[in-house]
Amino acid sequence: MNSCKSDDDNPEENRDNILVNTTWEGDTEEDGIYTFTSNTEYTFKDPGEPFFDGTYTFDGRNGILNEIVSNSSFPFEIVGDTMIITYPSGNSRTYYKK
Repeated sequence: MNSCKSDDDNPEENRDNILVNTTWEGDTEEDGIYTFTSNTEYTFKDPGEPFFDGTYTFDGRNGILNEIVSNSSFPFEIVGDTMIITYPSGNSRTYYKK
């Protein structure tokens, strides 16, 4: 089966665009807000703190957030409208697409 749209023929090519221009909020205000601004960059806003930038990789379900400020990396998983980030301590936080 062929598609009429040129970008439909290669789903691998479009998979990493799923997060661009999306915002994710945690269960509580203290969890902060992630906004994915491009295919490789995001901003994070922690209440009472300035925004900071980071980079990420994403394969359509799993990814890695790279915090530039702390030089730390955290794996994350997207399932539907839910993002789960796992921290080095083993704790995780859940964020929801807005």
